[in-house]
Amino acid sequence: MNTKKPFSFIIVSFILICIIWSILIPPFEAPDESGHYGYVSFILNNSSLPKPPYSWNEGGSLYQPPLYYLMLSPILKTFGKLNYDNGLRPNPKWVENRFQVANAFIGSFKESIFSKNSNIRVVYLLRFVSILLATVTVFFTFKLASLIFLKHKNLVIFSTLLVAFNPQFIFHSSAITNDNLAILLTTLAIFLMVKTIKGVKINPKTALALGLVVGLAIITKLNLLFLVVVIFIFLLMLYREKYLQILKTGFFILAGILISGGWYFYLNLSRYGEPFGISAQTEMFAVFANRNTGYHLLNDVLLFFMASFQTYWGMFGWYNIYMPQAYYLLILSVILFSMWGLWNYFKENIKTIFKTTLDKQLLILLLSIFILWGSMLLTFLKYPVVSNGRFLFPTIAPFAILMVFGVKKYLLKFNLENKHINLLAIGGFLINILILFIIILPKYQ
Repeated sequence: MNTKKPFSFIIVSFILICIIWSILIPPFEAPDESGHYGYVSFILNNSSLPKPPYSWNEGGSLYQPPLYYLMLSPILKTFGKLNYDNGLRPNPKWVENRFQVANAFIGSFKESIFSKNSNIRVVYLLRFVSILLATVTVFFTFKLASLIFLKHKNLVIFSTLLVAFNPQFIFHSSAITNDNLAILLTTLAIFLMVKTIKGVKINPKTALALGLVVGLAIITKLNLLFLVVVIFIFLLMLYREKYLQILKTGFFILAGILISGGWYFYLNLSRYGEPFGISAQTEMFAVFANRNTGYHLLNDVLLFFMASFQTYWGMFGWYNIYMPQAYYLLILSVILFSMWGLWNYFKENIKTIFKTTLDKQLLILLLSIFILWGSMLLTFLKYPVVSNGRFLFPTIAPFAILMVFGVKKYLLKFNLENKHINLLAIGGFLINILILFIIILPKYQ
């Protein structure tokens, strides 16, 4: 099966659904969207980067690394000298009970892309940048899946569909958030590792490129530091006990990281005495420090997985608009079924797990998921306010591919033709249209 035509249809469907969502969802009614807009406004108003720590009232997103916001600043600046005040004010009813009142800002649902307020109109333009970034992520999901499922194009398409039509991914792809750039850069980094693991070594250009991507990722979101751990294990898998080769390749990767991110590391060193600005983040998050122990700490672990699961697959607004419970149960059933299939595969192939290219590639996907998700669990246990599924989205492509791999023997029974792929894409499009009009938009008042 030629996958180019069906993939193109998936991409077009994805872009169209994201555009519809981005236009119809009220401005700043996605998590932290107002804070991300405020970060860009800060750069333009002050002609400099923020210097956290700040209080949460004055700088809720200003602790973030700057790459995403530097990328958006020229776009916002094209609208001329604005005061960057969007005119929307927090909704006190939402503050009192956000699970009964969806809109966090008064009158946000009355605004539109045709607003007389140019500060509102620019929000939609910045949202379109998110759609572009997410589209590239879907593309590299397709390319990554193509490396895993060399002989099974059907499975490549299923993996791509699973990412492109995840309602939560569409929601965040239609909003202003640095997560979209973080997801793209992580997917690209994992793609480079999976692509090169089949060789006996990495050439310097590829190693440098990998480092450049990882450096950009780190100065987009600090939780992407997990990629450094994945790369280290990746080099051990590739070279085994050839330590000199590990050092040589590591040198080029480190050089790439410093070329793309070194300026920001130096800035943090001059400000805080450490390269990542973690001390400033720690000071800001100290107000959320977890003091639970024992049973209550175990309860926090369960809360992390439950909240992350729901916000990974479908919880909208400021995480106060739920999907029907049957939807979550269906997704959970598919995940458990897929995990069982993966477990059986690795159990049957345990003796060759470090020998075949496919097994090494699957291990990279698994490692990226375990290390990112593990790091986010530890962060949540320390500061129990960061259990959002979007923080796990940097590994959305590996997770989708492994889900498909776990049930591949059942999916391979379907001999998909292009027309079937088109129907699946249309189905994903229509389902997400229904979610928007039946579940999300009626909640705003």
